[in-house]
Order: sequence, then structure tokens, then C-alpha cells
Amino acid sequence: MTILIALALLQSPPAHEPIDDHIAAFLKGDSAARSELAKLGAFAIRPLRSARDKNPGKVDALILELKKAAAHPKETVVVEMLGAKVRFVQEWELQGWNLADIREKSHLQVFLDSSAQGDVKPAKAAIKVEDGPAHAVFDQIFAQTGLDYGIFHNVVVIGKPERLWPPGPPAQGRALKAEEVARARELVEQLDDETIETREAATRDLLKLGPGVVAVLEACLGRKEPEIVARCQSMIESLRRIPRGAYGPPAAERQKLSGEDDSIFNLMKIKTYPKIRLREVPLSGFADILLGSKDVPFRFEGKSGGGALSLDSEGMTLMDLWCLMTQSIGADFVIREGTVVIDFRDNIEKLLSEKK
Repeated sequence: MTILIALALLQSPPAHEPIDDHIAAFLKGDSAARSELAKLGAFAIRPLRSARDKNPGKVDALILELKKAAAHPKETVVVEMLGAKVRFVQEWELQGWNLADIREKSHLQVFLDSSAQGDVKPAKAAIKVEDGPAHAVFDQIFAQTGLDYGIFHNVVVIGKPERLWPPGPPAQGRALKAEEVARARELVEQLDDETIETREAATRDLLKLGPGVVAVLEACLGRKEPEIVARCQSMIESLRRIPRGAYGPPAAERQKLSGEDDSIFNLMKIKTYPKIRLREVPLSGFADILLGSKDVPFRFEGKSGGGALSLDSEGMTLMDLWCLMTQSIGADFVIREGTVVIDFRDNIEKLLSEKK
């Protein structure tokens, strides 16, 4: 617990300054800058959104390319369907988020993140797409509301950009100076101090040195002091953690599953539901409906089964449904000993780390 408290004090990584230079050059027609932004992938989406007013058409085209590249799973048909021709001319009422028209005219499944279900202004979006691509409908909605969309789990996920996309590229670790390395080694010794205040102060000071201190911390993983080893391991994981949005691959996808666990994972990918319509149902209730069978046993850890969820879907797989519902409340899942284990994302990440 004390380690987690200390890690929580770590500030967000500093902005990756060159990205602004790449965007400025891209807007002037620099093809090399465009290539650099493409390499950054999802990390470039939010910064590009901030520059959209300077050249909406050019920026939107690149953002769409980045969204397609960031889609999960990669082989989703949604990417192709976003380019299908549609006609959609009306004022769309945002309050209540009536998705029936969009589903009917685009043939796309749409999922609303909790951030899109609050007080969104303006209350209406004027949409005019006549024989244009389906993504133009979403582009117009979000240009007017400040919301955004991504392609996750074979649906279009609508939410605030800060929920869908990471804030920017991971901080680049600079090499520490000789005096900083010496200071880091002194701080490591304080990680085993008798007082918790000294241990946590040393942890904070080590984290402030940034990713460059990882080499010093890794050299301490073979120490005999359990407290030093535990704190160094936690700091390494924190400093190496790549920022990401709320949606993407589930933790179970990164497991090396075998036997019964692998069978459950594969079942979740093929088991489909003809129609689901839920309103304000807790995740535990959602699990009772979707996983409540002998085929897929499940277990909640802590308070991860709470949170009010709403969903309209048709013909979706259990894997896609479960990923959407857990990730929408900051939870995740793994499969262990024949059971789907659900917990909040940080706890699941810790569980995976311990397993390694």
C-alpha cells in the first residue's frame, strides 16, 4: 500500500515537444513530418485535434488514418464500413443519445462511453452527409461537440478524446549525469530505512529522475532486502508504463493461456448474442446475463462489479461485449484456473506482473 501511495504522487510525463514541430511542418506540406506523425500513431491524435482548425480537411484525413491503424482488433470490418456511402441529413439530439438512426443508416454498432453520456453541449448537432462516407457523420458530430470516436472491439466507441486516446508519446528517458547516478544509489539505500516517511521520500525522489533511473533500479533487483527489491520493481513498472486510452486489448489477450483457460478465451471470441438491451445495470448484473453459465465461470475482485452500465447491441461476441463493459468503467479481466477474474485495471496489471 505504501508503495502505491508513493507511486500515485508521480506526475504525468512531460510533453513530447517535437510533436508540435511535426504538426506545424505537416500543415505546411512536409511529407517527412507526416510520416513521423504516422509513426506516433494514437499518441498523435489528441495533439492533432488541437490543430484541427488550421486545416480541418487535412487534419481529419490523417486522424482517420491513425484511428484505423489504432483499431482493435486489427482485422475489424468497421474500418471498411466507415468508408461506406450513407445519407444522413438531420439535427441529431444528443441528450439521450438516440443511436437508432446511426445504426440503421451506417449499419455500424455504436457504444457510448460513460464520458459521452453526461452533459454534452450543444444539445444538438447539425449533420449533413449526402452520399458521403459514414465516418463523415461522426466527424461532423464530434467537430461540434468536442467528443471523439475510436474503433474498438468491432464497434465505434464514442467518448471524450482524453478517454479514448493517450495524452502523448511516452517521455523519452535521458541518460543521467554521473552525480545523478550517485544520488540515485544513495536514495536506493534509503528505500530500506526504518521510517516510512524516509522510504516514501526516497521513492518520490527516484521517480523524479525519470526513465533514465531504470538502469540503477534494475541493478538492485538482486538485492537481499525485500523492501528495496519491491520498491525498485514497482518504480520500474511505473516508469516503463506506456500511456494508453481506456479501450484496447484486454489483459487476458496478453496471457499465455493453455488448457481450460485457453478454451474459455476462445469460447468468448465465438459466443454471440442476437440482441442485448440493458439500461443502468451494474457490471455484476451484466455478468450474470452474459457469463452466467457453466461454460464461463467468473469472479469479481474488490468493488469492480459496480458501476451503472447501458448497452444496445446485436450480434456481438461475448469477448467484444465484455471488453467494452469492463473497460468503460476502468476494469479489466484475466482468466485463471478456469475462471474469468475481473478487477480494476491497475490491480489486473499488478496481477499480470506478479505472474511473470
